[in-house]
Amino acid sequence: MKYNPKINEVITRLPAFSQIHPLQEENQGALELIYQLSELLREITGMDGFTFQPAAGAHGELTGILIMKKYFENK
Repeated sequence: MKYNPKINEVITRLPAFSQIHPLQEENQGALELIYQLSELLREITGMDGFTFQPAAGAHGELTGILIMKKYFENK
């Protein structure tokens, strides 16, 4: 069974996260949060880009392969 820290449960219950609608405008909400975090992580790591998805499974493996492909294309 997967362990989820209690703080994660508290945060996911916040209205800003729990009441997001899929048709919400793209210039607000979770997308803005993801963009800002991505920019901070790019600045901290010095990387050109960042991705948060996907994390595992076949789609995660595909993401890894595509990242490696792009790396070797640019080398």
